[in-house]
Amino acid sequence: MTDTAENYLYDVLPELINRAREARAEARREGKDQDGFEGGKALAYYEVVSYLVDELETFGIDRASVRIDPEFNADRDLL
Repeated sequence: MTDTAENYLYDVLPELINRAREARAEARREGKDQDGFEGGKALAYYEVVSYLVDELETFGIDRASVRIDPEFNADRDLL
């Protein structure tokens, strides 16, 4: 992987995970985990993060190299 790509993932992926967690928390506060705008936003973040984390494994990229906890599980942590 190029330095630019690794730096990009290093900056962007943890931020997306934080935004996904915030969106999920907001949806829960509103009581709309599965519906409404905040629920849809949380689900959209989940879809993106889940895909990107899966691709890390596909390409053999160590999670720690892009600041992702090795125990992170999108299904458990974002849904």
